[in-house]
Amino acid sequence: MIFKTFGEYMFYLLTAPLKKDKPQNQFYLYFKVTGTVFDDIKQDIFKLRRQRISSTAEPVMLDIIGQDRKMTRLQGEPVEAWRKRLQMKAIIAELAGSEKGILLALESVGYNYAYIDPLWKVDPERWAEINVVFQKDIDEEEYIDFQSIKQAVMETKQASTFPHFIFHYTTGIQIMETLLLARVNCRFILPFWTGIRLLDGSWLLDGDGYLNAELVSLPCRTKHRTGFLIPERLEEGTITVSHNLWFLDGSYLLNGEQTIDAYKITEAI
Repeated sequence: MIFKTFGEYMFYLLTAPLKKDKPQNQFYLYFKVTGTVFDDIKQDIFKLRRQRISSTAEPVMLDIIGQDRKMTRLQGEPVEAWRKRLQMKAIIAELAGSEKGILLALESVGYNYAYIDPLWKVDPERWAEINVVFQKDIDEEEYIDFQSIKQAVMETKQASTFPHFIFHYTTGIQIMETLLLARVNCRFILPFWTGIRLLDGSWLLDGDGYLNAELVSLPCRTKHRTGFLIPERLEEGTITVSHNLWFLDGSYLLNGEQTIDAYKITEAI
């Protein structure tokens, strides 16, 4: 039997003589009133349990959870990003001191396009230094919060590690070109095998040989060559890079909302 309220359950536990005349029964009225109080307490307990879990807590409670874990919300950090960083705290703590832990910490603050490059690979004397490299498309506009990046790395790296932060900005140049009288030559060298013994009558089964042949693939290569019958000459070109480019043409109010940090660079290639 399923009971919707605590009062109904308490009234059900009474013996039959005490359940007579339910609408006027004093026990029923008493359990109905007190059961409501217990039902409200149960809902408060469930709500408290939800608020103590970072995945179900309301935004105002995330700061309290962060205090328990000695974490603070970053400036301008969205609520869901703050929630995700709290959820990843335990995992990051387990991986602290490793490259995977550093990358996971950077991912928790919204930078999932970084990689670690240890400098001991190029200079054994710099065994304690690493490069934290970020790959970015120059055409994508994104605010880089360097303080959150530095904090994430410093909290998860080994104590003896000295990090360098490098930001690589890449761009692409799209050129459509039409080629006439082009020719493509393809040459394939197919693989072949050795080390095979076939029972085709050429071997006498007299014990001189062992049936332990191994199929061995000999090295092979495939070459592709492209030729053009028309000589091509590439003229000098230029590349233009602009950042936050806007003009004082009346479209913007000089009220402090815009930062005059625009630039435009043209270089020859």
